[in-house]
Amino acid sequence: MLFIMIHQQKLTQAKTKLMLENPYFGTLVSSLSFEQNSNIASISHQNDKFIYNEEYLEVLTIDEIATHLANSAMPSL
Repeated sequence: MLFIMIHQQKLTQAKTKLMLENPYFGTLVSSLSFEQNSNIASISHQNDKFIYNEEYLEVLTIDEIATHLANSAMPSL
């Protein structure tokens, strides 16, 4: 459970960073839903869903996660 909480905190911090530093992408990212999936190697997105491997997310910085989030939000345009 703690493992999941850490990932949720990192995702929240990355979303907050985008909202403060780049509101355009922050707004797009706020519409994404999140799904944890151990069957993928890193990160994926389908429509408005951000899918991540928790072990991969653990090694990323907040800046790197924010970049992945912004990239995942782009197809929703």
